[in-house]
Amino acid sequence: MNDALSEYGRTIEEIAAGLAHDIKNPLAFVRASLELLEQNDNGRTNSGSYSAMRRELDRINELVIDFLQIARPVTKTVPFDLYDMIFEVIEIAKAAYYVKENIKFEIDQVSGGFIINGDPGKLRRVFVNIIKNAAEAIDDGIDSGIIKINIQEKNRKIVIKITDNGHGISNEDLARIDAGHYSTKPDGNGIGLYITKAIIHEHGGTLALAGNEGGGCTVTVTLFK
Repeated sequence: MNDALSEYGRTIEEIAAGLAHDIKNPLAFVRASLELLEQNDNGRTNSGSYSAMRRELDRINELVIDFLQIARPVTKTVPFDLYDMIFEVIEIAKAAYYVKENIKFEIDQVSGGFIINGDPGKLRRVFVNIIKNAAEAIDDGIDSGIIKINIQEKNRKIVIKITDNGHGISNEDLARIDAGHYSTKPDGNGIGLYITKAIIHEHGGTLALAGNEGGGCTVTVTLFK
């Protein structure tokens, strides 16, 4: 039975990888063509239209990545520094379409050397999803958006808290999110959070969401060393 399940898992992974390849290649072509069109347009078309098209292409690309994360199980773990990874994700996020100009990042640490055994690719996706959700929760009307990241080690556990001052989350929405495949976004499908929770559980960790008094949300990820 275990051999059959392992073979099934490998088959799903191969199908997912092939499908992702078949989608990402045309996406890259469309994006390159879009950039060429924009260069040749000379401002005749509203620049916001090109930005919107790039944003939607990025969303499709993210869905492909998420699909791969569902299909690919954790088969090998390696030691790496979680703090360095999160700092890298923040630097990438600053240049991403979902981070607005009114958002600043604050990251602090109690002590260094947050070495953990895990799948770096999958855990990177966890923090990309969490920071993306935090950024999208901060409305354009907020003059000073802040995303705070705190990392601490307690009793051989690494606790990461990511807090934003966005529109927050109600107790009703929290209950629906815990039920799975629910999103507070009008065009959301909840798959990002579902994958985030699944990856953390694969690593033996936990994830908790809480609304902050006065607005905003805090996501707490606990991983074991």
